[in-house]
Amino acid sequence: MLTRDWCRDLPGIVTNPDNRINGQPRNIITNNVVLGNMTSAGMISGVSNSANTPLNAAGFAASRLFGRQFDAAGNLIPFTFGLPVNQTFQAGGSGFSRYETTNPRTPVERGSLFTRLSLDVGDTTSLFFETSFGVVESHNLGAARWFNGGQAINILRRNPYIPAELAAAMDGAPGTADDYAAVRLGKHWDDWGRVESHSNNDVARLGVGAEGELNDNWTWDAYYEIAYNDRHQYLLRQPINANFTRALDVVIDPATNQPTCAALLSPNAATRAAAGGCLPINPFRVDRWG
Repeated sequence: MLTRDWCRDLPGIVTNPDNRINGQPRNIITNNVVLGNMTSAGMISGVSNSANTPLNAAGFAASRLFGRQFDAAGNLIPFTFGLPVNQTFQAGGSGFSRYETTNPRTPVERGSLFTRLSLDVGDTTSLFFETSFGVVESHNLGAARWFNGGQAINILRRNPYIPAELAAAMDGAPGTADDYAAVRLGKHWDDWGRVESHSNNDVARLGVGAEGELNDNWTWDAYYEIAYNDRHQYLLRQPINANFTRALDVVIDPATNQPTCAALLSPNAATRAAAGGCLPINPFRVDRWG
């Protein structure tokens, strides 16, 4: 979409946090609208204290991890907020535009056919035969999977994939609110690949009938028809949430000294069975699944 003249200024809508003051508008249409609480490599969008309780907005804003993101190599770097702060969309700042990975409209192909054959039987009666067929097909590439806001990725401090710089920043006085048990990661997961949608809809109809005149004032008709509608749609690159959650909860396997899914080490046999085949995911950096 960035190839379109009207899109190069990154137009969009941001929510005005002061919309209840002095009759200000709730939504503002403006340019340079970018994502404000996630990045491709990951952005810290929340922290939890030593009791693993998420800090509220004010507590997070005062924390040492507020306004921090990762570069492609997994290093912590500053994130410049636009307005409003820490929202999905912001005007200005160091976010990026979703126009980079979205289509202005879904490509659609359509086709239809209708035929009718009629035969006169006498002066006042005719038979007819009708067929019709229609098809609609579409294929669309959407944006990559994103995880932000309430769906941000929760990463526990024990995760061995946490970069050393982040681990040091999470550690405070044990047992205090300054000691972070987890961080939440806002991530536009480009490694995932763009979500792909395919749909196909076929409609067919067959009808036979007869019609005629009884007299100058009355006509009649009768018919029989059969039709069907066959629709298929499937999406690619959609996560199985339970498996995805297990793959993000990573610990070191004491037997191999390698990262593994925590559920595979559970003392509960049912939990281990449900996690069978789980492979740990490294959510940091880009082009790095684990």
